[in-house]
Amino acid sequence: MNSKNDAPKIIIQLFLGALVYYLFSFRYKDELILVLSQQVYYQALVIIVITNSYFARLIDDIRSIIYHKLKMKCSSKYKHKHFKEQKTNILEKSKTAKLSEQAKEMLSGMVDTDFELEAEIEEVSKMQDELQRIKRPKVT
Repeated sequence: MNSKNDAPKIIIQLFLGALVYYLFSFRYKDELILVLSQQVYYQALVIIVITNSYFARLIDDIRSIIYHKLKMKCSSKYKHKHFKEQKTNILEKSKTAKLSEQAKEMLSGMVDTDFELEAEIEEVSKMQDELQRIKRPKVT
């Protein structure tokens, strides 16, 4: 789930910067200066610009969580790939940890199964059944 692609975060940061620039420079500048004074207005503007990257990171994290949840719900290949990654992470952690007998038994059950291969076999089997059903002429 951890993505090394920073492009969405940078794009979000650019949009937030444009929004802040529009709101503070055109839309509400006069009202904010009347309420805050000019010195406090510019200090607030600097603080908001500095914190812009933190908000962009937060929005990007929320976006990636939503993307992950949707992919887990909609794509069986993504789900099996995710479970396979989790399985390898658990196997790495279990090499150095002391585990109970019940945990070792569950771990051996995980090692014996290959989620991705099972999903591919199931998918090919469904395709084959569908092709055979299409090829068979209907007898009436």
